[in-house]
Amino acid sequence: MVRRAAPAARRDQLQLRARRRRLAVRDDALRARVGAQHEPSRGPALPRARDPRPVGVHVRRALTWLLALCCALALYAALGWGPTTAHAEAGTPSTVPAYIRGLAPLPGDRPVPLADRPPGAFADDGGPSPVIFPPQQLTIRFNHKKHVKELKLTCTTCHDKAKKSKNSADNLLPKATRCDGCHLTDHENLSSVGKDGDDVISQCGFCHIGYKPSDGNKVARMSIPKPNLKMDHAVHLKRNIGCAQCHGSVENIELATRDQLPRMRGCFGCHQMPEPARGEAKGECKTCHLTER
Repeated sequence: MVRRAAPAARRDQLQLRARRRRLAVRDDALRARVGAQHEPSRGPALPRARDPRPVGVHVRRALTWLLALCCALALYAALGWGPTTAHAEAGTPSTVPAYIRGLAPLPGDRPVPLADRPPGAFADDGGPSPVIFPPQQLTIRFNHKKHVKELKLTCTTCHDKAKKSKNSADNLLPKATRCDGCHLTDHENLSSVGKDGDDVISQCGFCHIGYKPSDGNKVARMSIPKPNLKMDHAVHLKRNIGCAQCHGSVENIELATRDQLPRMRGCFGCHQMPEPARGEAKGECKTCHLTER
């Protein structure tokens, strides 16, 4: 058999030849290498591998730790390992001993909340004007919250003289004999007060701050200067004006201080009514303030 020679290519035909192609790669792609040693500073080039375990495993583990923490806290409280009464978050009878209650408006000498102050008070007003209500020296321990809110007493149970008081200089504090009925004391016979073996609330030092048995029947003097103001408690009570309208929420505090005395802004609620002829609450300065004659 004779092999035929391949026909010569004609000039008008396109000659095709198989050739290995090279992929065009951009220079910036070459620079963007991957791998730990080529990771850019902003973060890993490749995402971290996820935990192959299902999400439910993590949820169960978190709940297990939470349950263990709750059990530990319950045991902590049951064994009494919590804060001591001196450092406890004050406010409840169970956290603060009775013998340190009533020394301040609130346990720990915390400031009285604005909601419990008299109407017209500001958050940080420092109390009423010392010109109108001079500074006081209180040497008695008394817990208004205990007596009013817990024992359900009223203001006039102790301050009954306010019903007939016509002058701001009147002493509206109760006599010591008023306390005898509940505290099992006898202030009419001081030699029998505070003897050994009596109840704690019967001891002189329970109410009188700074008292020592060696003081005998002498207690520290209390000073409450008369205010430079006109005030007729009897008239206000007859007009059904409650004590809280001038003195705030005393039932929420312990020792009542100057902070519970009226503010002039609160007085304007009645003394600057648009129709002053409806009553005797005039808006003139001399209605409440002392004036020279």
